[in-house]
Amino acid sequence: MKKLIVKKVVSTAIALLLSVNIISAIPNVAKAAASQPSIFPKPVSYTVGTGQFLLTKTTSIYVAGNSAGETDELFKNGQVLANKLNTSTGYRISVIKSNNPTAGSIYLTTIGGNDAQGNEGYDLNTTSDQVKLTANKPEGVFRGIQTLMQLLPADIEKNKIVSGVQWVIPNSNISDKPTYEYRGLMLDVARHFFPVDVVKRQIDLASQYKINKFHMHLSDDQGWRIEIKSRPELIEYGSKGQVGGGPGGYYTQEQFKEIVNYAAERYIEVIPEIDMPGHTNAALASIAELNPDGKRKAMRTDTAVGYSTLMARSEITYQFVDDVVREIAAISPSPYFHLGGDESSATTASDYDYFIGRVTTILDKYGKKAVGWDPSDTSSGTTKDSILQDWNCTASTGTSAKAKGMKVIVSPANAYLDMKYYNNTALGLSWRGNVNTSKAYDLNPTACISGANIYGVESTLWSETVVTQDNIDYMLYPRLLANVEVGWTPQSNRNWDDFKGRLIDQTSRLQNKGIKFFADPVVWTPPFVPFHMEWKMDEGTGTTLGDTSGYKNGTLVGGATWATGKYGSGISLNGTSGYIDLATADIPGNWTVSVWVNGQPSTSRNEALLSGVTSSIKINQKKTGKVGFSIYGGKDYNYNYSIPNNQWTHLTFVGTSTETALYENGVLKETLPVKIDGPMDLVGAEASGASRNSFIKGSLDELNIFNRALSASEIAALIQSPTAPKTVLTAPQTATAGQSFEVTMGLSTVTQSEYQQVYAQDLKLNYDPANLILESVESVREGFQVVAQKSDVPGQSRILAASVAANNKGVLSQGDLLKFKFKVKSTAPTAYTTVSVGSASIANGQGNELQVADASRMISVISVPPVDKSFLNDLIAEAQGKHNAATEGTGSGQYPAGSKATLQAAIDKAKAVADNASATNQQVEQASADLNAALQAFLSSVVTYQPGDVNGDNKFTIGDLAIVAKYYGAKEGDANWNEAKIADVIGHGKVDIEDLAFVASKILGYE
Repeated sequence: MKKLIVKKVVSTAIALLLSVNIISAIPNVAKAAASQPSIFPKPVSYTVGTGQFLLTKTTSIYVAGNSAGETDELFKNGQVLANKLNTSTGYRISVIKSNNPTAGSIYLTTIGGNDAQGNEGYDLNTTSDQVKLTANKPEGVFRGIQTLMQLLPADIEKNKIVSGVQWVIPNSNISDKPTYEYRGLMLDVARHFFPVDVVKRQIDLASQYKINKFHMHLSDDQGWRIEIKSRPELIEYGSKGQVGGGPGGYYTQEQFKEIVNYAAERYIEVIPEIDMPGHTNAALASIAELNPDGKRKAMRTDTAVGYSTLMARSEITYQFVDDVVREIAAISPSPYFHLGGDESSATTASDYDYFIGRVTTILDKYGKKAVGWDPSDTSSGTTKDSILQDWNCTASTGTSAKAKGMKVIVSPANAYLDMKYYNNTALGLSWRGNVNTSKAYDLNPTACISGANIYGVESTLWSETVVTQDNIDYMLYPRLLANVEVGWTPQSNRNWDDFKGRLIDQTSRLQNKGIKFFADPVVWTPPFVPFHMEWKMDEGTGTTLGDTSGYKNGTLVGGATWATGKYGSGISLNGTSGYIDLATADIPGNWTVSVWVNGQPSTSRNEALLSGVTSSIKINQKKTGKVGFSIYGGKDYNYNYSIPNNQWTHLTFVGTSTETALYENGVLKETLPVKIDGPMDLVGAEASGASRNSFIKGSLDELNIFNRALSASEIAALIQSPTAPKTVLTAPQTATAGQSFEVTMGLSTVTQSEYQQVYAQDLKLNYDPANLILESVESVREGFQVVAQKSDVPGQSRILAASVAANNKGVLSQGDLLKFKFKVKSTAPTAYTTVSVGSASIANGQGNELQVADASRMISVISVPPVDKSFLNDLIAEAQGKHNAATEGTGSGQYPAGSKATLQAAIDKAKAVADNASATNQQVEQASADLNAALQAFLSSVVTYQPGDVNGDNKFTIGDLAIVAKYYGAKEGDANWNEAKIADVIGHGKVDIEDLAFVASKILGYE
């Protein structure tokens, strides 16, 4: 459930980066309300009528249930709604217990509720006179209230009175209920501890998107986070640590009950988890008797897994488990108790089987049903009432659960929201692959485990790299909304393009809620600008593969060498180490990829033509000998087609929102009804972390990538010889916001003798109107002139030019003809923009016309953003705090002599940049990087205490023995105990012969 490899974790300092202007990259979003408000998760049925309901200061909320108790519960729901409405409207909307609502009111009721809607379904009907929300149970009314809030203008989410807004709800009929009964969010508070208020805020946000389970991971190797009154050592020792070092923390039982009650008010069930028999180092470091040698383990701050285990055959263990379960069960009303059960590599198979069975019995004793990560279902003691949380989602996981008829919660890679969005994401891990919002939405529970009794879906946030509230927001949103919709909305009613559009509409609502979300570029993209990248592979030498569009050159790596291609030079890949690195993000929308390939079909190889973050295109799909593609974390798909053996073949792949098509030599071969993002990272290989695999053995030539789906005629044109007539654009690689630049257009490879003299030209000029202004179009050839220009739509201009030469011989069809001058808008963000020429043709003196191929150029726009010093200032404050709190010395937890002075010098250097009003962004970023490096070096220099190494010199000598002897006889409570307790090496509250014997055994090398 966590990870199968050891990873270095980013520090608190790096984590702070994500609290700085997280959403600044979001493009401007229209403020006008959509005619049909966007709702998350998407309702089962939603029909918009005509007219609208106006919320006014005279509006009241009426509530009525089928019983007095139900009415009281609805009254509380009504108060929740009234408080939210009053906060932003400034009204004093009141709640009235009555089943006779007046005109202009909101009516919440369970009278006449539909049994088929279950506990959480609802019907929400809005007319100009009334909003009526009917459900079978009050819980359904609460879910419907979340929808009702989303029907109002986004300003309703603000935490202050907003004036000048008409609080209208479009007339509509909504009928809604969840697909899955269990829709959960897990928060790991063990790797890093989060205070009660932070946890409550996440519960409140989750409830607004109809999540109904909140799973708290309360223990792990790095920390124990829940008070167990019969085992105070768990707090005394186990709570005082976290990943990367730090104070840790814990919840008292009263605080845990506070969290449980807060969640229950929002109809969210809190499920506690105590992970065992593995992931138990914090417990083993707290209670000596839980260890085979009777000695406490050292606390750990790393992220390794699989090394710790409870003693499965010891009754001491089960008395400990009984104590923990008994006390948590008494304060946890949930019928479930999560026992962990994963990654217990240090536990033998037989011990694991026995342990899970014993713990399941203890849980049953206290009225709780067991939930466990796979492979907990394999235990012979697991019962039908137990629940499996399937996180591996392989063909073998969950087979025992299915055989026993257990319910299954699915948490595949798509639901691991601690994974990075992309390779360059500052937070997160990547051992399960990157998970952007599109991949999170692609989650299909039945693809994780088929033929099972699927209880629902749970999103997981492990906190190895998550330190602050803003970090939590950044990692959860918007991906949690994608997972939420998987759990609520039927699969048949889900569509990525629809979801993406609704999510864009939600931007201001998320901002108004104060959510510091990640503006995932797969969602928040600038206006569409077509591009065409072309790698002709004609260089013949070196390791750089030039892109004629100027966007992204490739790099030849390993066994990628120059060879004879289809036309001129090409690239030969050796099948073991050769590939081309493009290092470019996937294309989320429509796309086209074309390339000449010379290879062999193979049933013994897996060969990737092109791979990206979320998918790959295969020449040989996993030893099938077929061309296909793979969706990471999902499935592999094959076309019924194999490439010819050792002959040049032109392949084109076209992706749209509904399908992915394959063309051979310009002819459609097959279409599969599956959407994938266009991969653009590696050519000829796949990435697996830092390593590469799935290498192609063969040759490639003429690679083209488009961010649109080409037509059949355009695809056919791709197989034409590169010597065909074409337009050529020349442009700078970069342009700065607020400044102008020029693009020249000419003709190339016009070899036909009858077209050597050009008398007229027709073309369409395309550019990005959001960022560029077309200032002028003029000829650069004497005797050639622009005679007409027309712009029907922004960003597109049709241009006609003709020869005006006195000798009537036209102009030569080679070289530059026209010049386009553009100005970059001062508000343009740093991004790529495209200028392209299409539908171009030339005519000779006889009036004959010749089509010439399109051309495009990508230009990097450089904005001049304001210098942001907030991260640097936060880092300075953190570093100064660490410096001031540290002491130098040789004892455990102290720092080497001189280390504080070194850190202070780095802090002072950073302060000089922060105080410099003329500092550039580059200087600020460099200062941040330097200070972060200094802080990390300082934190890593802390003296680590080993039991028995009393003087902290990382070895066992009689010097240690002497210090213990010095304090012999001291005990807890003595006036000098704070000084003497360093000699209490076995932690029993006194210094005696046992401490001397322990140090002596270490000196002699005994364990």
